[in-house]
Amino acid sequence: MAILNLLPLLQFFDEGIDGSQGHATACNAMMGEDLGIGLIKHYFENSENKVSEVKVTHPCTQGTKSGVRLDGWLTVQYMNETPIDYQVEIKNWSSHSLGGRKLPAEASDEDKKLHRLNRWKRQWNEETFQLKEKTAKKVLVPMRPINNHSKVLPLICFWDSMHPEGLDEALFEVDTNNKLFPKLWVFSMSNYVRFLRLNGKESIELEMQDTENRLNWMNKFLV
Repeated sequence: MAILNLLPLLQFFDEGIDGSQGHATACNAMMGEDLGIGLIKHYFENSENKVSEVKVTHPCTQGTKSGVRLDGWLTVQYMNETPIDYQVEIKNWSSHSLGGRKLPAEASDEDKKLHRLNRWKRQWNEETFQLKEKTAKKVLVPMRPINNHSKVLPLICFWDSMHPEGLDEALFEVDTNNKLFPKLWVFSMSNYVRFLRLNGKESIELEMQDTENRLNWMNKFLV
């Protein structure tokens, strides 16, 4: 388990504070997938709904040598209900990305609402009910199921703070034009981290095994 400090996370990815420039790509390569799926897992494990188990599984593919590949499966088992397998795609686009916008960690409610609305409009086409970015659209491509008795749903995870109504919800769903997946679930890491801080959390524990392994190797490389 890794301890994640929430304020520096917002300062780095949302504010782009001095000294962070030029490091976002490297940080995302080292910990981006762990961060995204770890925060989603943490969200479900601490939700008010009765969740008995949350499990992460890799890989998430079409079962072919080539084709679309997503970042992982997240299985959520609710009490006395059919388990849900979310096929997850993670996009760590932040203030450092092309077209990114800064949002202070202590931004006003109005500024946060406007930011969420604008960032959602950047990702979502309201006329065609689909994601705009090609690399994000693949979340709606059916992957090879990992369980025979689960319900499969698509979930895309963005770093950026966003919401179609400007709300602070971390997880929400939208209608799509996709016949196989008429609903798409969207998770905002920034929204969730901000929610945790508003509720008195300064740090949380996350499962980030790949990140920890990479840090261990770096510690061996550096003297």
